[in-house]
Amino acid sequence: MTQASGSHDRVLAHRPALELYDLKNDPHELNNLAADPEQAERVKTLRTELDEWRREQRELMNP
Repeated sequence: MTQASGSHDRVLAHRPALELYDLKNDPHELNNLAADPEQAERVKTLRTELDEWRREQRELMNP
C-alpha cells in the first residue's frame, strides 16, 4: 500500500453512516447536515427513496 492510498483508506474508514451536504454552498462537503434537526424530514425522504431503489434493484437481479 502506498502512502497516498493508506491516507485515503483512513479517511473513508471514519465516514459517518449518513451524509447530507449542500453542494451549492459547501462544494467540498465539509459540513454534514444529516444530523441537523432541520433536515430530518429530508433525510427521511431520501432514505425512503433509497430503500425503494434498492428493493427495485434486487427485483431486477432476482426476477
